[in-house]
Amino acid sequence: MDDNETDCRPCPYCAEPIKAAAAKCKHCGEWLAEPPRAKRKSRQYPAILLPLAVTLVALFASAVVPPYALYLATYAPSKDTVKALASARDYFAKLYAEDPNFAMEGPPTSKSIGGARVGINGTLTLTGPNGAPVEHKYFYTATRNAGDAELHPWLVMLDGDVIYRQDEAEEE
Repeated sequence: MDDNETDCRPCPYCAEPIKAAAAKCKHCGEWLAEPPRAKRKSRQYPAILLPLAVTLVALFASAVVPPYALYLATYAPSKDTVKALASARDYFAKLYAEDPNFAMEGPPTSKSIGGARVGINGTLTLTGPNGAPVEHKYFYTATRNAGDAELHPWLVMLDGDVIYRQDEAEEE
């Protein structure tokens, strides 16, 4: 027997003799083992691109993050502001529930008055004498009692006039 014949085996698909180490049958074309994957060429980028990309990302971050942080510090409402706004909405909604133009507009400006008090001011829209909507400036100060999570009206002003003051309400 020849060495070439001893190194042969039959193809499992067509039964023709093929070399023992063959990965694909030369007669029927079937793969006897998993076909080899095509090698991908790795892309070679110039050495300057990575530092350039890092620099661009850093410049973008330095241009965007500080203004956004400043925005959050300036305009993002604190938890107390959100609670005070909800408390003010409830207060004014009770007073002006029948008013078809009742609306509180825009994010309020918040002022921490100290301790458990928070003040907000903004615009309140109500119906004017002729039935048209009229904007009023409001200032709403709320306070939190010890151990109480809710805010309660302390001083409420509409267009500079006091419409509620806790001190006066307690006297009545």
